[in-house]
Amino acid sequence: MADESVCLDSPSAGNGDVSDPGVRFQACGIDIHRQKWIIHPEKIVHAKTGLCMARAKGGTSDELILESCKETESQKWSFLEEDWSS
Repeated sequence: MADESVCLDSPSAGNGDVSDPGVRFQACGIDIHRQKWIIHPEKIVHAKTGLCMARAKGGTSDELILESCKETESQKWSFLEEDWSS
């Protein structure tokens, strides 16, 4: 599987169920709403639920989770431009 075919996915959030808030990498699907995200300068928001992607604090095997958006360090993200041409 190449990098361009891998997407961030929140399987349970696709059904509107956030009892399992885990975010993981999955194969990209066509028009899968649970794989749609809104990118803000420092936040990544799940389009269907409006929840923010965050680093898990513990008590879960998931490293990334969805939670209510707030001004916390665990929800801040930065993006670096990468040259993939070489």
